[in-house]
Amino acid sequence: MSTIAIIGAGPAGLSAAAELLQHKVAVDIYERDNTVGGLAKTIDVLGDRVEMGPHFFSADFNPGLKKNISEFLKDDVFVFDRLTRICLDNGLSLKYPPQISDILKNMSFTEMVKASFSYLAAMLGKKNETDFESYMKSKIGGFMYEKFFMDYSKKLWNIDGSNLSPQFGISLIGFGDLNFVSIIKKLFVGNKSARLTKYIYPKKGFSELWNKYSEMIQSNGGNIYLNAALKKFDLDGKKINGIILDDGTVKKYDLVLSTIPDPAILALTGEFPDTLKESMKKIHFRNVIFVYMQMDELLHVADQNIYVYNKNIKAVRLTNFNSFRNKTGKETLMIEYWTDEQEPIWQSSDEEICSIAKSDMAKIFPGEKLIYNRFAVKKIPRAYRAPDVNLEHVNNSFIAFLNEYSGLLRFGRSSQVNFNYGMEDALNEGIKVAKKIIAMLEQHASE
Repeated sequence: MSTIAIIGAGPAGLSAAAELLQHKVAVDIYERDNTVGGLAKTIDVLGDRVEMGPHFFSADFNPGLKKNISEFLKDDVFVFDRLTRICLDNGLSLKYPPQISDILKNMSFTEMVKASFSYLAAMLGKKNETDFESYMKSKIGGFMYEKFFMDYSKKLWNIDGSNLSPQFGISLIGFGDLNFVSIIKKLFVGNKSARLTKYIYPKKGFSELWNKYSEMIQSNGGNIYLNAALKKFDLDGKKINGIILDDGTVKKYDLVLSTIPDPAILALTGEFPDTLKESMKKIHFRNVIFVYMQMDELLHVADQNIYVYNKNIKAVRLTNFNSFRNKTGKETLMIEYWTDEQEPIWQSSDEEICSIAKSDMAKIFPGEKLIYNRFAVKKIPRAYRAPDVNLEHVNNSFIAFLNEYSGLLRFGRSSQVNFNYGMEDALNEGIKVAKKIIAMLEQHASE
């Protein structure tokens, strides 16, 4: 019987384990945290159950995944239409994902003229799409890029657009492969289907789903080791035979699957080239600060999320958990800050951060009566890899080095350069990886 270790009990790792165990493949999961789910988990804050970030599912996902979700959650889900918008300067707002027709509605006649000439110049000019800035300018023109997207991308990543990957524009901003025909369609036909997609949210939060996965894994003979400290791989040259725990215990496996970040995997190999050490230094991580706010008087925010493009506001996003849960009363909001280690807000006390949040809320909701009950602050170091132009090259150098080792398979968010990789993607990828392994094992058994 084949034995497999999975490092990381996030969505991808859990779904892979569940699929493997259903096909009688022995699986052990190692998770350094004391709970499963990674950052996609539910926590107790201010007497409420909320998420570590805004998480939800589209109702139109993979049929196999849909079957699992239906069995685990049954009818214990809320179904809602996604409503998300972008907060601009001067109290203006856009729909999200950004739509060209909506953008134009928020422009004066003079701005539209400037945007038109800028767009025509981009269409007639030489194409240069080597970075986020040049990609966006080639698709919508320099004027609209600078007006709507330049400052927000800098606020997110603390990197100029000329040093960000063009993939960021494709996958996160939501424009994809714009051309003249697609722009005309967006202007005069619209894309209503994207706005009306149904989404679901577990009534007890996403940790309920991860707990169901854990129960299924353990009932099928799998093991989940929480607070697991891994020292290094058990190596025979370039072959990985298993893992060695911090206490020296050696655990043998036929295959090791990893969903943890590349620098952490590299550390488990022991010594690695100085060139890779230098590459690791080039990875720019962004820390995240979540400020949870409980309102005494409700704002009745209809949106699930508000992306804050306004350059005079430090926050990047606001989440209203009531809108995920069709819930009234005791409104819990979360305002979000992306920051580097050296930035003042990361070094600030919780009280100072709450003062910044109050100031930003007043700018997002001018004229509103804002009465707060309680606050809670959660800091997440190294939460996101910044999509700088070197990331794909760095990622490829990691892959080339790790591919020298047999017995290792990487997957999950940390192995991606797609910046729109969501929870459904993680779960689907886990199933896909498991099926690939099962097919490989069945082929070996038949030979």
